[in-house]
Amino acid sequence: MKKKNTIKLSVRVDMETYNRLCKVCKENESISEIVREYINIGLGIKTTADDIDKISEIIRNQVESVCEQPLERLIKIVIKNIKSSEASKYILCSMLKEFSQENTDEIIEKAERQAIVYATNRNS
Repeated sequence: MKKKNTIKLSVRVDMETYNRLCKVCKENESISEIVREYINIGLGIKTTADDIDKISEIIRNQVESVCEQPLERLIKIVIKNIKSSEASKYILCSMLKEFSQENTDEIIEKAERQAIVYATNRNS
């Protein structure tokens, strides 16, 4: 097996960092091994940070492709709900005008105000 070409480094850390490294070490693991692993991870993260725009674009494309169909479906449901509500309102107003002896515009205005109060209290 070919031996890796390595360089020996000396690193100073404060006591708090040393104690934290000791806590991270597993039973058969040295602080040197932990520090080497952290250096490799840190260098990998640095390389990844340089490619963040590319990674962000990939993630954005994945999220858009996953969310596109459910969002379109929700939009269609909301549109149908709005149309249904407007149709119901039209029918109720027509019936009110036909069967009521009172001022129907005033009754409709009161009903709309009550609907706003209801919706406002419901969302709170």
